Order: sequence, then structure tokens, then C-alpha cells
Amino acid sequence: MKKSYSLGIKPIAALSLTLFACTPAFALNMTTRSTAMNWSAIYGGGPTVITPSDSFSASNLTNSFSNSMQFSDTQSGDFPGNWTASVAIDIGQFFSVIGPLTDFVYITGSQYGTKAQAATGIGAAGIQSAVPGNRMEHTFDAATAFNYNLAGNFFYEVNGAQLNAYVMMQKWNGSGFSTIWDSRLQGLGNAGSYDVTGQLTSGTYKLIAQTETPLGPTFYSVSNVFRFTNLDAVPEPATMFALSGFALVALRRRKKN
Repeated sequence: MKKSYSLGIKPIAALSLTLFACTPAFALNMTTRSTAMNWSAIYGGGPTVITPSDSFSASNLTNSFSNSMQFSDTQSGDFPGNWTASVAIDIGQFFSVIGPLTDFVYITGSQYGTKAQAATGIGAAGIQSAVPGNRMEHTFDAATAFNYNLAGNFFYEVNGAQLNAYVMMQKWNGSGFSTIWDSRLQGLGNAGSYDVTGQLTSGTYKLIAQTETPLGPTFYSVSNVFRFTNLDAVPEPATMFALSGFALVALRRRKKN
């Protein structure tokens, strides 16, 4: 008996915007950004052990970015007994910075991850995207105090604490970055939305978004969509802004006997 699994993922929304003019009251200056993505797998049976992996990183300052990584494979054998092992993974991320990097208004982003693994007989299969998994960071300077809004939503398959999809805000304290807001501490469970408004003082800030797909579950999916807004950047009357995040996850599993 042979089993195989396939994943199909496509964005279910598209980002569109028209920004004619915008006059920020308080400048936010993007200084660095980074993307880190990886996956690894181990599967096979008997003396056959397969351990593929891949990683990706980027750090160039840019107004928009997207990347995805995919892998799938099925192996089988008959020594010392019949076995099959299948793995599949698809991870991706997107972000857009609205306005010039030296005076931006919004950061919007989204991430997704899906995986499937299956085995028969003496076969074993595992695949994951973890440490860092699928992570993006944006660091920026605020010249003065400003009002902000951070809103978004996330979903992941396994019940429990929100560990595998989160958004976090940090501020430089002179010797390192300290956390000032973390979605994992909000009691949101495995699916939920958040909408936080407040004021931040001048200084250096880091916005972190991350998803991971863990090794254990046979099937798993996770998504994360967010938007960070400088509320003191007031659009002029002629400004039009339309946003729909690229949030994700159409996933299909197919089984063959």
C-alpha cells in the first residue's frame, strides 16, 4: 500500500493600494529589515534515511518583498520490510512598507506555513519549518513620540498557547531590545485577532512577525497577517488607501491506496 500527499497553497487575497499624497506629522525611519526562512526533513525506512533541508535569508532595505519555499517527496522500499514515507511543505511571507522608508506610514505583512507527513510499514517521516521557521523583522527610529495601531489575526491547527504564530514589538533600552507587546501574552488561543492602539515615545523599535510549522503533527497549517500604522501620519483628503492582506491557506490532502 502506498500513500502520497500533495499540498496546494495560493494567496486568497491581493494587496492593492493607491497613495496620492501623505503628510506624516512624525517621521518613522526604517533602518534595517531581515527575513529568515528554513525547513528540514527526515524520512525513510530501514537503512534508507533521507535528510533534505533548505534555508533563505535577505536583509536589503526595500518597500516590498515576497518569498516562498516548497518541497515534497515520496520514497518506498522493501528491506527489511515494506515501507513508504512522504513529506511536503510550503512556507511563504510577504510585506509592504507604505510611504518612503525614511518617513513611512504603514507596514503590512503576512506569513503562512503548511506541512504534511505520512508513513507506512517500517517507514517514518517528519518535516518542519522551525528555528527560525518563517520570520521577518523591521527596525525603525521614531524621532518623537507618536500614536500607533497594531492589528492583525492568526491561525494555527493545534490547540493551546499561541507559540507558532505571533507578532511582537520591542524597544531598544540602551543595551538590548526589550519586549513592549507580544501577541502570545494576550490569551488569544490558537486563532484570533487583535487591535492595539497606544502611544510610543521616541527611540528605536523592532517589529517581529514569525510562524513555525512543528515536526510532530501529521498535518499542520499556520497563518499570520498584521498591519502596523503610524496614526500621526495623517493622509490628505485626496489620499485613497485600500488594503486586503495576502492571507492564505487553501490546502488539500490527497490519499491514494
